[in-house]
This record gives sequence, C-alpha cells and structure tokens, in this order.
Amino acid sequence: MENAPAQHILFQADPNMTQQFRQVREHIHHQIKGCVNRTIRVQTINGCTYEGVLMNVEGGMLFLSVPATPSMSRAYNPYYNNVILPLVLFELLVIVLLM
Repeated sequence: MENAPAQHILFQADPNMTQQFRQVREHIHHQIKGCVNRTIRVQTINGCTYEGVLMNVEGGMLFLSVPATPSMSRAYNPYYNNVILPLVLFELLVIVLLM
C-alpha cells in the first residue's frame, strides 16, 4: 500500500464557531426569505453597498439582481440590463428592505 501524501492543515474552524455560523445563516435566511422579489440594500463586511432586487436565498448565498454598470461589457448581449450578484451571507453586515 502506497503512503498517502502528507497533509498540512492551514485552517480548521473551532466547533463552537461552526455552530455559530450555522445559527447566523439560519437566522438570516429566516429573516429575508419572505422578501424575494423586493428591493433591498446590502452592506458587506468589506464596506461595499449594493442595492437591487432579492432574487433568491439558498445554501448560504443571497442572489441580488443589480443594474448593469457602464463598466460591464454589453457587447455579448445588449438585451440584458441586470446582472445577478451572488453574495455570501456570512459577509453581510446589514440588509435593509427598501419600501
């Protein structure tokens, strides 16, 4: 039997932290699942703010439809005006429902 290659763990989450992440994910999912197809504003832990229509929340991800910016190339298909931006729930600081 051949020897398995040596492995070096770079990071391993603390079990308590893992449980907290699960609870946060479930809490966020529960809070926003009824807001699909509504306009929201999201702020990330990196300070970025996005505003758009909540398309879906699934598997720790939030999918936000945002208007395409001029920097986005329209050469491929000029008929699409929006892009779907996937955001990781753990990286969100604030989610605001806009009326």
